[in-house]
Amino acid sequence: MGNHPRLSQAEIISFLKTNDLTTAGNCILCDLAKQIDLTKLQDTLGGAVKIGIIIGETACDTVIDDIFEYAKKNAPQIGKLYFGISCYNTSYDSKKDGLRLKQKLAKHNIASRWVQSRQQPLSSVVVKTNKLLSARGIEFVIIHSGAKLLLGVTKTVQPFDEFSARDYGRPYRDTASGMIPPKLAKIMINLARITKNDALLDPFCGSGTILQEALLMGYTRVIGADISQKAIENTKANVQWLSHYYKKLPSQTLYQTSVNSLHKSISPHSIKGIVTEPYLGPPLRGDESTRELNDIVKKLVALYASSFAAFKKLLAPDGKVVIIAPIIKNTRLPIFPEIRSAGFNHDTLFARLYDDSGRQSFVYGRVGQKVWREIFVFTLKP
Repeated sequence: MGNHPRLSQAEIISFLKTNDLTTAGNCILCDLAKQIDLTKLQDTLGGAVKIGIIIGETACDTVIDDIFEYAKKNAPQIGKLYFGISCYNTSYDSKKDGLRLKQKLAKHNIASRWVQSRQQPLSSVVVKTNKLLSARGIEFVIIHSGAKLLLGVTKTVQPFDEFSARDYGRPYRDTASGMIPPKLAKIMINLARITKNDALLDPFCGSGTILQEALLMGYTRVIGADISQKAIENTKANVQWLSHYYKKLPSQTLYQTSVNSLHKSISPHSIKGIVTEPYLGPPLRGDESTRELNDIVKKLVALYASSFAAFKKLLAPDGKVVIIAPIIKNTRLPIFPEIRSAGFNHDTLFARLYDDSGRQSFVYGRVGQKVWREIFVFTLKP
């Protein structure tokens, strides 16, 4: 998983429709009843950095022999074998055995290159750019899970270059309307747990990040709205660029309107999933007074209250809202009374994964950010 393993685990539970998962540090292990296309799975998930398969159990004193046997069977007939070793949730030191493996391979006339990095485990960038995913490469993964030491191989890694292109390479990015990372947008869409033919709405679409990820994932009824004409124009341009850059995408429906007026354009109770990042407040300087911060929070609470009242008119009875709220200098929005009075409950599927604040949410951010994101999943009360 990436830097937010609880959120990533919730995404996998949503997609695979199972809670039967085992965590091992920053890894998630899952026994699947049938084979699955791991490349498609990687393309669908936003939070999984690497995906691979377990090839067997091992032990500290036999791991290098087990790796050697697999490498020998899977070495290319011509040219070098590129290999790397990544360790998760274990104190096993791969550096001491990497050279041993290279020497063992040489004794069997197998030329090899040992891919190393200053950091352990190897990053997805190192794995991909050093041919470890090619027919001539293998990344071995050692995972300590309970009393077992497991040996696996990586089959696919997160498309970091594509995420970067969709984030920084698109024609329009507007800091004022928010810049949700494409990875997070994909995670949130998966948390909504709707089918590809269900209507998905982003009522604060900004530059269209959530819409573009939904279209790439194959959703056919994608609707966006924003009160800003500039946001709608930016979204159109970004989706057009995306369709040219990747492939022809399904069309999307856009409305320039406020969230409170969306019911005039969209049929009542026709939306199965609302996935959105509303306005998170003005950019912070860092020296705001308590009064200024309180005023920002008050205005945002009013925005969320009116938004959920509008959502109730649009959402189908079994629909879900996946929404971001800002955490401003460690202050979380007091929005629950308004949301509950509008008829919504927290989604209980992820109860054991929510953060420790008691707010039944996930927190997304990085050190140094002035505003962090708090992610909620709500359902309509029956």
